[in-house]
Amino acid sequence: MDASRPTARLLYLLYCGDLYGTEKMALETASALAPHYDDVVLLAPPGKGSRTLAHGALARPDVRVETFRGRADLLRKLLSLAFGARRVDVLAASVGHSLAGVVVCKLLARRGAHLHVVHGSNQHREGDLRHKRLLNWTPVRIVAVSHFIERLLVAARVRPSKISVIENFLPDAAAAQAPAARPAEHDAPRFRWRVAVVSRAAPIKRLELIVEAARLGLLDDVLVEVYGDGPLLDALRAAASGLPNIVFHGFVADVAHRVAGADALLHTCPFEACALVVLEGFAARVPVVVPDAGGAGELVAHRITGLHFRADDVHSMCASLREALELPDAARQAMIGAAQRDLKQRFVSARGATRYAEALGVAALPTRRRAA
Repeated sequence: MDASRPTARLLYLLYCGDLYGTEKMALETASALAPHYDDVVLLAPPGKGSRTLAHGALARPDVRVETFRGRADLLRKLLSLAFGARRVDVLAASVGHSLAGVVVCKLLARRGAHLHVVHGSNQHREGDLRHKRLLNWTPVRIVAVSHFIERLLVAARVRPSKISVIENFLPDAAAAQAPAARPAEHDAPRFRWRVAVVSRAAPIKRLELIVEAARLGLLDDVLVEVYGDGPLLDALRAAASGLPNIVFHGFVADVAHRVAGADALLHTCPFEACALVVLEGFAARVPVVVPDAGGAGELVAHRITGLHFRADDVHSMCASLREALELPDAARQAMIGAAQRDLKQRFVSARGATRYAEALGVAALPTRRRAA
C-alpha cells in the first residue's frame, strides 16, 4: 500500500448542491468529524441557487466540496476517492448513493463504515420511506435525526436494530453567542410586533397558513416576514397580494440577524424531520412557536422552551403566536433561558460529533488536528 495515501477519508454524498437545512447540517457534521480523518469530502451536484454548498464550505478549511454531474460522474469520483485511501467511511442522504458507496468500497476492498442519514423534510411519511428498507440487507446503518423519523422508519419496516437517533446540532460558536439583531426592512409603525419565518417555499412547509391567518384578520397587528426561496414563492407572493403585513422576501444572506431582530420565530411545517431553524431560533434568543407534530414539535417543550400549536390549525397557530408575543418579560426571559440551556446541553456539536463518531467506529481513534 502506498504510504503517501491518506489513512482515513470521509465521504458525504448529497443530492442537492444548494445550502438548505439538509446541506447545512451535512456541512456541520462533516466539519465536526474532520479531526478523525485525513480528508473530508462532500460530493453534491452543482448548486443552482444564490447560495451553494461549495460557497458555504469556503469558511470550513477542514472540509472540501466536489461536484458531480449525473450517476456516471459520481461513480467515477467515488472510485477515485475510495482508491486513494486506506479507510473510507461513507455518509449518504439517498438510498442510491448509499448503495453506490457500498459497491465501490466492496470492489476496492476498502474497509470503513456506512451511514445513511434520513433528514430534511421531503414528505417523510410511511409510504415515502418504504424504499429505505432496501438497506436492511446491507452493511449500512441508518441515522434518524429525530424520534419522529425513527418511528416512521420502523412503520416502513426498516429494522429497528439498524437505526440510531442523532439529533441535529449547531456549531458551538452559534450556540454561545446570539447574532446582532437587524431591524425590519419595512418601516411599519402600525404593526405592534414582528414575526420571522425561515422556510423553503415548498408545499410541505404549509406557509399558506400564514396567508390564511392574515386573510381572516388574525394577524392585523403583526408583521410576518418570510425568508427563503422555493418553487411556491411566486404563488405565495401572489396569494399575499394586498396583505401589507405579510412579506415574502425570498432568500436573504443575513437571515440570522433578521431572526434576532424579531419578536418571535414561527415554524409551520408539521412533517419536519428535525428543524434546524428551531435551534437557530433558540440561538437568536427569541420565543419559538412550532406545530405539535413532527421533528419540530419534538425539539420544543411546550411552554418551557417554546410554544406548540395544533398542526395545520390556523386559529391554534395564531393563538399560540399571540401568547408568545404577549409573554410578560420575566416569562419571556425564562423561556429563552430554558431554550438556551437545551441548546448548550442537547444540541451542541461536541455531543453530535461524538454520536456520529461512535456510529462510524472512529471515536476511539486518535484525532488529527491540521495546521492552520
